[in-house]
Parts: sequence; C-alpha cells; structure tokens
Amino acid sequence: PNGDWLVQYMDENLYLINTQTQRICAFDLGDYGEAGQGRIFYVQWSPDGRYLSMAIKRQNPTPELNILDIDSMELSILSLPLDIETWPPESIGGSVWLLDSQMIFVQVGSYDDETGKIMANWILVDIQTRQYSDVLPNYKFLPGVGNITWSPDGSKVAYSCSTEQEGNIC
Repeated sequence: PNGDWLVQYMDENLYLINTQTQRICAFDLGDYGEAGQGRIFYVQWSPDGRYLSMAIKRQNPTPELNILDIDSMELSILSLPLDIETWPPESIGGSVWLLDSQMIFVQVGSYDDETGKIMANWILVDIQTRQYSDVLPNYKFLPGVGNITWSPDGSKVAYSCSTEQEGNIC
C-alpha cells in the first residue's frame, strides 16, 4: 500500500521486492511435508502495509491462514479453535482486511451434508489476540469472494454473495 514492497507469488514461492533498494527476498514459508510442495492463495496486504495475509495449502488437506509481519519478517499461522461449525475448512475462499489492519474477514468453506455442497461462512479474526467471531452463523453461502465494500467508518460491510437463491446482497 505504501509502495515500499511488491509481492510476487506462484504456487509455493513467495518473493518480496523492495522498490527502494531493488533487493529481492525469497521467503521461506515453512515445511510442506513429504510432498515438498504447497500452494499460496489470496495474498493480500493489510491497509497499513505492515501485514501480508495468505492462505497456504500444505500437505494436509486444510489450507492455513498465515500472516507475515513485514516489520519483523515473522510468519504466524492463525490457530483458531476447532469448535466453529466450518472448521476445519476444506477451503479458504478469500479474505479482506478491516481498515484498522488488526482484523481480517475470512471466508471459510466446508462440506455441508444437508446441501451436499461446499458451503461457506464468514469469520472475523483479530490477528493480535487470535479471537474470532462467526459472522452470520445462521446463514450458509456458496464459496466465492466478490464485490466487498466497507462503510467509511469500517463498522459495516456489504458484499455480493451467492446462496441457493441467486442475486443476493448480504
């Protein structure tokens, strides 16, 4: 966001490029297990440019939400309690930072026996405390992130979502 860093990623490779010094840093994202490969999805800067969020699919079938602190160059995996209905997710459908760069809105999906489809829910995660809240726990959505808009004060969000009935705005 401030133009100091560029990110390039493909499959399991993540590179940070400093636009001031032209230095390229290959970032070690950890062990991918015996398969030796992983995939990076949904890389996104926080609004203040301090954090980089990404979903990483390693050897286990569950993608992980990882946060890279650009100031310290430390990578942390958000370990959320497994008592939320959509955990463990089979997929992370995307994420969007709140304007304060301290919370992230994450779409997680898992197989739903009732519909026979992968269905998604939204959770709001505080990246410092690792606490979360299930947003709209009584609703299930078809996976996919699109057209997310925050209110100017950051207190409300509207997005285009797909449910069993098409054309809904949530």
